[in-house]
Amino acid sequence: MMSLGPLMTLTGVGGGEVAVTEGEVRNQVVVMQEGKVVLFNIEENCVEQTWYGGTGRKVRSAVSALGLAGEAKVIIVVDKRTVVWGNKETKVENCDKLELYKDIRELVVLDRQHWVIFEDGSVQLLEYFKNNPREDWVSSSSVVEGEVILQSRLIQTTSHTVVGHLVRDETTARLVVVKGQVVLNSDKQSHSVLVLSRTPVCLASEVVCQDLGLDLSVAVVKTSGSLCVFKPNTDLEEEVVKVPSIDHSTIAHTTTGQVAVMGALAEGGYLQLVSTAYRAVVAETKVKNTSHKGKGMFLVGGRLYLSISSRVMSVQLGSNLAGGLDSLLGRLAQPQAQTSYNVLPDLIKNNNTSKLVDAISHLQDIPEQLLLECIIYFLDTERTGLSPETELSYLGILFSRSISQAIMSEELFRLSLEQVLRLCKMLDTLMHEPAETECEERNLLDWMSMLMTSHYMQLVVSRDKDTLDLINKLQETVKSVQESVKLMTDSRVLVQNIMNTKTQPVKNSNQAYCIEIIQI
Repeated sequence: MMSLGPLMTLTGVGGGEVAVTEGEVRNQVVVMQEGKVVLFNIEENCVEQTWYGGTGRKVRSAVSALGLAGEAKVIIVVDKRTVVWGNKETKVENCDKLELYKDIRELVVLDRQHWVIFEDGSVQLLEYFKNNPREDWVSSSSVVEGEVILQSRLIQTTSHTVVGHLVRDETTARLVVVKGQVVLNSDKQSHSVLVLSRTPVCLASEVVCQDLGLDLSVAVVKTSGSLCVFKPNTDLEEEVVKVPSIDHSTIAHTTTGQVAVMGALAEGGYLQLVSTAYRAVVAETKVKNTSHKGKGMFLVGGRLYLSISSRVMSVQLGSNLAGGLDSLLGRLAQPQAQTSYNVLPDLIKNNNTSKLVDAISHLQDIPEQLLLECIIYFLDTERTGLSPETELSYLGILFSRSISQAIMSEELFRLSLEQVLRLCKMLDTLMHEPAETECEERNLLDWMSMLMTSHYMQLVVSRDKDTLDLINKLQETVKSVQESVKLMTDSRVLVQNIMNTKTQPVKNSNQAYCIEIIQI
């Protein structure tokens, strides 16, 4: 169950054709416009730095440098082939540059690596161009010909890197999803794309706007007013809902099974969250204007960014547990969630700890609001009479559950600073003593991040010795995890390269033995 928070204007950021991507840290985004790039702080609602492309030059793409390129904060594509490392200089002409050999569509960050997606659908690591002399660069083969790429996705599966392109075939006038596997050539250390499938979607003339999901499904708003979803694995079109209007409309995936759609009305406009799984509107709000250039809507860090007229606006995706999907679809839509609402509040009210533990261990779906109520209950040791070890064990069960971070982040503001500090201390204990719970390290880190973010200012201004000691202890824990992650990342890259490597077939030899040199 989701809701839409109030619309917030990004101060100091103009409108026009805009794209928004993640920043290096939480609450930071990179906003790309036609002539400039802005690094914006959402929490402070202010511009941190701006880079100007220069007269007559167009900014085509921009992403965070992620601290991987010295002093550079962003990496920018200017015009068609120029990559710029945006440092403390405000003009891109004064920054370090690299000229590539063919037209660039966009830059994409995947697993903290920067990829270049070219207009012909081929891809290459940006690091490849930085680390190799120009004369050694390999020109990768085109993936699409006679087609216009409308949107691209780069996805890391369990064993492969996959690229997906939503294209408009100029010959058939249809939208097509092109799926390919990114393959590493170990001899040249370059990448190529092996096309795996081409899935027709529908006639381009039938579509007002479209969005390619991370699962390579396609959501479209049709001229008929229908919001439809096409799934390449089934080749089926599913009509989800009728939208209020197709004028000035745009669409974007928010999660698997949910999209946001925006459009103009006779007066003002609408913004809706639509469940494609349940075929219903689960949240909506009114907007004054929906006129936009380009895509117009982007999902970054649990927030929707809307490029409306001369402004860029942001809206938080949050929870609305009093209504939303329940009121729209009825009790049968979420039987497990309804069981949670029917059972858990009474168990907490009656202080029935043993049955509450049994319930949270077996219920498959516990909404975020109720999950936090359980956490608050277990923190009240005067009420539960639990020993520290038992309390830690029960909280570990709750920390191990899958949650929506966007929803839970909104709920955590209900906690007091004292409760946040106690939970952070317990999370740190579980990080060092994993045998106490089956909770994964990633879950513990996510909870730690959400808790500290929800009470950030209170933690910053606190001068309490115990609070400062805990923060220092958490810093040491995170530093230790970072070192471990670096080692695992290095190993993962090595394993991935091995799996994606093309080796020459072994030739039969009538010699007693044969020695061949294999370059890795």
